[in-house]
Amino acid sequence: MKNSECSISNIYRLDGRVPLLKAVPFGLQHILAMFVSNLTPITIIAAAGGLSQAEVAVLLQNAMLVAGIATLIQLFPVWRIGSRLPIVMGVSFTFVTVLSTVAASYGYPAVIGAVICGGVFEGVIGLFAIGAGLGALLSAHMAERGIWVSCALLAVSFFIMFIREEEKA
Repeated sequence: MKNSECSISNIYRLDGRVPLLKAVPFGLQHILAMFVSNLTPITIIAAAGGLSQAEVAVLLQNAMLVAGIATLIQLFPVWRIGSRLPIVMGVSFTFVTVLSTVAASYGYPAVIGAVICGGVFEGVIGLFAIGAGLGALLSAHMAERGIWVSCALLAVSFFIMFIREEEKA
């Protein structure tokens, strides 16, 4: 099939071209999903940190700019970085609860410090692939024992919580 042929059946092909009347709604869907998923975590954490409206606006604008650049890199790869697929890149909800707690307790500068430290740590682990090798090694040798150890640690922490509650009373 030639690249110049437009058909709705091309929607799931890597280099398929979709007719404009079908492509526009799909593009709008990606944009709307990107807005909600990128703006909500930042707004929640900024509210917990007590940032002003102007500071929140700057954070939101920067997040959308960086997410747009990362999405374009996914769509139009640079060297070996990118998938050539319309993948929406952006902010993650993963750390919202932790960062909201840090922001409420220590302020927004502590959130930035935590993100920088976590990024450096994750970069080092990813660079040397220690996490993948260690995880494979541990799962091969500990499989079911790891589950029992986790359950035992959970039970111990549960009992320690009640001991501390009794000491307070």
